[in-house]
Amino acid sequence: MRERHWDALSSSLGFDLRPDDNFTLRHAVDEMQLHTTKVLEKVQKVCERAMKEYAIEKALNDMQGAWGSLSFEVLPYRNTGSYVIKV
Repeated sequence: MRERHWDALSSSLGFDLRPDDNFTLRHAVDEMQLHTTKVLEKVQKVCERAMKEYAIEKALNDMQGAWGSLSFEVLPYRNTGSYVIKV
């Protein structure tokens, strides 16, 4: 998760939630009450958005890697006012 996701999660929960060296699952359940239904729904909502954003980011990075070395040239197509791409 990116920093913006932790910000959204903290804002939604009403307290600062940032993982650190002391963060454990027991701490999340016992002290932060992250296992209750209402809180868990908020956590899942932010996590689902983070997963979707990650999938998009990964797909874009893969596209850039695959297409990065290609060069395209845009040329006018006759006198039509439109253009074609020359690979």
